[in-house]
Amino acid sequence: MPKIVGAKNKKKARKVEVIVEATSDRHAYASARAIKTKERQLEAFKLRRAGATYQDIADRLGYADRGTVHRMVLDEMALLTLTYAETVEHVRQMEVARLDDLLLGLMRRLTKLDTLSASEHAQVVQAALRIQERRARLLGLDQPTLVEHSGAVDSIAQLVMAAGPEAGATVSVSAEPTEAE
Repeated sequence: MPKIVGAKNKKKARKVEVIVEATSDRHAYASARAIKTKERQLEAFKLRRAGATYQDIADRLGYADRGTVHRMVLDEMALLTLTYAETVEHVRQMEVARLDDLLLGLMRRLTKLDTLSASEHAQVVQAALRIQERRARLLGLDQPTLVEHSGAVDSIAQLVMAAGPEAGATVSVSAEPTEAE
């Protein structure tokens, strides 16, 4: 217990000590309660992921209504989404740093032109270009390729196949009625 300095009245000093104790007990209780709530939130998320309904989860975990469980599950999903996004960005940064290191090594080799044969020089240039292309894709620097296709298309898959790998993942479709329609 903290010592009350300058307290003339022992009764007053004791009252202050009791308040300090109650405050620290409240924090300990709040921490234990927060841990218990987080454990129940994770359990609710696991049950929902396993296919349980919100009402089933509320009944099993002792909540009055399914709305509380719904909010808990959504909160946990938001936290996981944020964590996943941070992890992806961290890996992306690490990969870009690795590519930068590889590119730097290749550029150093290219500056020593007199030690490289013509075929070695061409191989180093090709490797550097592949690294730059990969780096640009990781950072999203390349613009999507616009591919125009005229004629009938049976499916979107057929259109994507016709676009080729250089089109990336972006395919835009605008449907204009044909004479047969």
